[in-house]
Amino acid sequence: MTKKILLTISALFITQLSFAQIEFDDYVSQVGEAMDGTTIYAFQATEVEGNPLLFDEFVRGVLVSGNSQTVPVNLNIDLANNRILVNRGNKLIGIENSAVSAIKIMTPSLTFKNGFQTGGKDDLNKYSLFKVIHEGDNVTFLKHTGVSLQKDVSSYSTATKTDAFIQYTAYYVIKDGKFDRVKMRKRNVLRLFDDNRKAVDTYAKENKLDFKDDEHLALMFKYAESLALNN
Repeated sequence: MTKKILLTISALFITQLSFAQIEFDDYVSQVGEAMDGTTIYAFQATEVEGNPLLFDEFVRGVLVSGNSQTVPVNLNIDLANNRILVNRGNKLIGIENSAVSAIKIMTPSLTFKNGFQTGGKDDLNKYSLFKVIHEGDNVTFLKHTGVSLQKDVSSYSTATKTDAFIQYTAYYVIKDGKFDRVKMRKRNVLRLFDDNRKAVDTYAKENKLDFKDDEHLALMFKYAESLALNN
């Protein structure tokens, strides 16, 4: 069911941060000092459908920059503005994607990274965040989630103006130094395993793995990597 969130110009404010090696009220370490406050969203519509944030609720995790990381914080990924939001009491702290190199979510265990050489494919750049499904010596498999905003979506039930956030996902592989998009069909995924594709297909069938499930895909890549190491 589509969740409705009511956002007005004054409803949600954030403080933009620059990454620095400092303590922040003994809660967020090595994040940065507050700069000018800005609104996160500004809509003319009365209602907004969908979710501009990756997670329905804030999750526990740490932000990584080089060899440093924050203490555990409550965070979410703002897809609409390409930034990370840290929930600190009644304030949302906004951190640009460019200020971090990775985000590590604790529960469920997930890793997001940027810094990949995308070559500008699909308007992605080195600051675009990707969910890391598998990162190996020869193959890295990534998932990118984005969002688009549709203005004044028609509503037959009410007379109010409605905007809608529509999330979309795409998968990418880095192989032989090339960054490419993967159309998520079973045969396309199996091609990524080269000579081990038949073995991976058998492994997937025996373990009832779904080629559209991120956790199952991670298991396939891990299995293929083990085969490569044993060859």
